Amino acid sequence: MIKSTLLIMTLIAIASVSVLSADAYHDEQTSRGSSDPKIAASGNDAYVVWVESNSSEFGDVYFAKITDGKTVEEPINITKGTSLYPTPQIYVSENNVYLLWGDRTKNGDDQMFFAKSNDYGKSFSKPKTLPANNQLIYRPLSINQVNDTVYVFASNWNQSTKQSSIVYVTSNDFGDTFSLPTVLFNHEQSDQGIDLQVSDGVIYILSDDRHDFNEKGSLYLRKILSNGTLTDLVNVNGGKTTITYPQFAVSGENVYVSWRDRVNEKGNFGITERWYQVFTKSHDGGKTFGDVITFDSDPNSIDTTDNTGDFVFAHRDSVYVLWKSEYYDGQTQSFKIYLAYSDDKGQDFTINPVPLNDKLAQYGSIISKLDNDTFYQIGLTTKNPPYNDAAAYFSSDLDTTESVDILKNVSTQIGWMPDFAANKNNVYFVTSGNHNKNCILYSTSNDGGKSFSDIVNISPNGNDFDCLGVAPDVLAPLKQVSNGIDIQDIQCKKDITKGFILSLTQNNKPVCVTAKSYIELKNRGWLYGDSFKVFALNTAKKFIESTPRFSDYGVDGSLKLTVSSVRESLPPVVLVRGSFNLHSSGYANNTETFGNNDTYHHEIEMVITQNNKIHSAIVDDTWDEIGQKFLTGDPLTKFQNTVAVGPTKNTILSIGDPVNSNGLIPLIVTEISENVSGTVTFWQFQPIGYNGDNRGKSWDFLPRDKEIGWVFTDQNNRTDIWDNSVIPQDMYGIPSDLHVYPMFCDGKEKIDGESAHPSGIPIKSGINTVYVKSGSRGFLPDSNGVYEINFATLFDTRVEFPDDANVIENKTVLCVMENTREEATHGYYTKIVFTLDNEN
Repeated sequence: MIKSTLLIMTLIAIASVSVLSADAYHDEQTSRGSSDPKIAASGNDAYVVWVESNSSEFGDVYFAKITDGKTVEEPINITKGTSLYPTPQIYVSENNVYLLWGDRTKNGDDQMFFAKSNDYGKSFSKPKTLPANNQLIYRPLSINQVNDTVYVFASNWNQSTKQSSIVYVTSNDFGDTFSLPTVLFNHEQSDQGIDLQVSDGVIYILSDDRHDFNEKGSLYLRKILSNGTLTDLVNVNGGKTTITYPQFAVSGENVYVSWRDRVNEKGNFGITERWYQVFTKSHDGGKTFGDVITFDSDPNSIDTTDNTGDFVFAHRDSVYVLWKSEYYDGQTQSFKIYLAYSDDKGQDFTINPVPLNDKLAQYGSIISKLDNDTFYQIGLTTKNPPYNDAAAYFSSDLDTTESVDILKNVSTQIGWMPDFAANKNNVYFVTSGNHNKNCILYSTSNDGGKSFSDIVNISPNGNDFDCLGVAPDVLAPLKQVSNGIDIQDIQCKKDITKGFILSLTQNNKPVCVTAKSYIELKNRGWLYGDSFKVFALNTAKKFIESTPRFSDYGVDGSLKLTVSSVRESLPPVVLVRGSFNLHSSGYANNTETFGNNDTYHHEIEMVITQNNKIHSAIVDDTWDEIGQKFLTGDPLTKFQNTVAVGPTKNTILSIGDPVNSNGLIPLIVTEISENVSGTVTFWQFQPIGYNGDNRGKSWDFLPRDKEIGWVFTDQNNRTDIWDNSVIPQDMYGIPSDLHVYPMFCDGKEKIDGESAHPSGIPIKSGINTVYVKSGSRGFLPDSNGVYEINFATLFDTRVEFPDDANVIENKTVLCVMENTREEATHGYYTKIVFTLDNEN
């Protein structure tokens, strides 16, 4: 068994001069995409701030103004590569736009940053830390402008006293300078948040004193009056309840507070804990509060859970409180959102489920807003099974189930927390798009939500296919060639319902074929079996020859390239090795000899994905051409690739004889790699549906003497093939994170394949074929003695049945990935159903 101890890779910075310098034909850097959009409305305009990332190492704060809610102005990059993980907020007041975010500085400190515009968002100040004296205020909580004073609220940690507190700073010159911090709440060593409301020039701030929600604690209210005076603490609940997710709303002198209280109660199953939504109110501006009341929950629900976004609202004499109830019927978990509504200042409430519940899937959620006396809700769920595109249903009337689908026919996924703003009859909606893509999706309504404009992407770094599912018009492959496009750069139609694969016919003509027909056409000999090798070699050659260093100093005829190995996914990942000569040493630690007749020999290893993407290009095992840096020399570096290279060919499912009276049968998964060149990938694919609820029903652990850990053998069944000279086996760790491979099969069924972390394994030289075997679990038959096993991988799968098996179904189909995973656009799904004649 391999020990789960991970080596830590140390990065060493070395000054360098590149051997090659090409900015075409390389793989994109890993991106975190776009996230955390926030939107504010002022007049008829909308203002959006979000995080945009084109790198795994940093994310930038971006801002865009939408004039009249329709015209998207040019987005502005506020931080320009100086931030890491910002979490932005936005506040707009007339011509002033304030941005606030928390981030971790490059020296490891958490800090708060601020930028402002005083010209309606046309230009912004350079970001600065708050406060100016570098106190460690590390988590921004809220930003507001009240009575021409800017207030910034945040958490503060005092390193010397080890105390946490909530503080605020103010600016009387619209953000040019700020005061020293004033303490609002002391929270000892717990890190608490606040909720904040502004009414008639008075700022109300709510916070509780307990980090542990299992204990009873106090909920405190303070105010900053219009003259800047800070009032004393008011204990809202008298310390009589537990406190979780407190929120409140203010209307005139009325203050309404709601939170979740944890109680122990006697039920059918003895003493159990349960959460209830509770409520209290004040009619004297928060000086005194009434008794805490508990809202009646549906007796059929099993608990009250957290809601999404805001859940307490008030306008004049009306108050709204929302909560989510959880249900479980023994098999299915579901939720409903309930609304308690009062039109007499919280004296009497009517409780009903909200109409949008009918639109929600099992785990859907609702985001609510109140604009004057109009209550708006957006229900977030999915549609169009099995593709499960995102749906956002909008409702502006609690008395009807009629709703509007904001996303319409857009085929996409959206981020966890969309945002919307309402101003009079205008509604502005924003959300991040597909995971790890640069997508910020925006739509507006000018009729109170009865209809919405078409979704547009306002991210400057995204495209319509990634963000909206809109495939661009694509010419036929031969027409692309006639227009001067190289064969490896030809684009196929992007249709997730079919999936197209670029290949070559036997007479070397490019063609796009569907995933369903690819294997058949290849087996019939109509397609050229080594198409991907041709694409990879052409791509590698073009990449090297297009670099300024090779074009200036390359020795004619010296470039030699060969395919070293192929990972047999679709499309394959190809390892190309080659060599070339330059009239240049090319390294900073060698003597520069540019311009003379001396030649320097260089070796290169390139990983090519997606036909024409250079994922990595390593020169002389020393220089990273894509990253433009020297390698660290750490042997783990080559195994930290973001693409598992291979050269995996296929997998085998081997089914054994029953090992106990329950009919438990072993299942061994074997991954086969051929043309090995020092490394294989251990994918750890596993059958679908291993979860604790099914243990003892459809599967169970094998007896110790029947299980197989991780066994690595060669074609001669030798087990001593691990290359300990690269990394000792007992010093190597494999991360245990779960990888999911969602794929669509025949446009009818969505499959979620599973594996652990695919990891590179060092193999001794001279070994051509490697078998990686694993299996610690087995399958059980149903009451009729029928076994069913579902399995999904990136590779074609063969099944080995016992001799006494009666095979009812054994099929392997090629499926289209929901999103490209491990640089593969397709995967294989295998389903086997069988019985055994001689069950023990």
